[in-house]
Amino acid sequence: MALHYVGAIFGGLLAAAVFLTALAKRHRRWAILVLATAIAAFVQVVAVALLQARNWAVDLDHSWIEERPIAVVVAVPVALVVGAALNNLVPLAALWPVWRRWTRSERTFVVLLTGVLGAGIAVVLAIDAFKPIMVDRYLFAVPVLVCAIMAAMAAKFDRDRPLRILLALWAAAVVSTQFLLHGAKPQWEEGARSVAQIVEACPTTRIYAASGWALGPAAETRAALREDPVFRRAYEELASKHDYEVRFLGQNERTRVTLGRCPVLVWYEHTPNNAEDDPRAAVAAAGLTGIEDAQLSAIRNPTGFIVRADR
Repeated sequence: MALHYVGAIFGGLLAAAVFLTALAKRHRRWAILVLATAIAAFVQVVAVALLQARNWAVDLDHSWIEERPIAVVVAVPVALVVGAALNNLVPLAALWPVWRRWTRSERTFVVLLTGVLGAGIAVVLAIDAFKPIMVDRYLFAVPVLVCAIMAAMAAKFDRDRPLRILLALWAAAVVSTQFLLHGAKPQWEEGARSVAQIVEACPTTRIYAASGWALGPAAETRAALREDPVFRRAYEELASKHDYEVRFLGQNERTRVTLGRCPVLVWYEHTPNNAEDDPRAAVAAAGLTGIEDAQLSAIRNPTGFIVRADR
């Protein structure tokens, strides 16, 4: 399960492709090794599924992925392929017509990976037509396969020093830029810091927090209820770190508040996209009443948002 079932589709296809290719090239030992490894992995996953089936039947009563237009669904793997390729376009120079001829083994490798990539995406799209499963983070196998194809192309620069240097510089620039933009900041704390700034400006600000499940179609499910203690602890730890108190509002909990001189905050983490567009719905989903006539505004951060209620 660590690889996720959608990733396992690509892994299974890749194992099958390597097995058949090894057989075709009469590499019987490699073929047997790959087949044995794939069978062992398959048996383990089936065993875990059988052992956990009773628990899943009790706890997993909801699939949160909603049906979307086909264009939106197709855009997910396309964006992953294009994004992975754009991380370093230098290897595409290996496709230049006048470049030295590709060997048969090199062509086989690239065709094999491209075929697995295309077949895997097709399978996921077919499944998604019946049961929505298309989420970008579930398809981490896609950029990995794209990077493998790009690496095969880059290997042709073994005797071309300028292209090797350009390849390395581009890679370093992309990684450094992403780190400076995103990696150097603890994004899970940006919501907590935003709350801290408001509390510092007005110390009697009251802070309420709710589970991101409350904003989606899964609000009444057993899965959402089961995760309430996890959300509660996360909010309390973040609030303690920034020296203020937060009250967590569990599923189906109702609380009436009155506005004072300082605002009332409703803090959400791990939320659906664009949930902050309707602050009143977010307040209602948290179970808060008494501030229907308040002036509401939303403060978005990378992992959630805060609704601020003022007089």
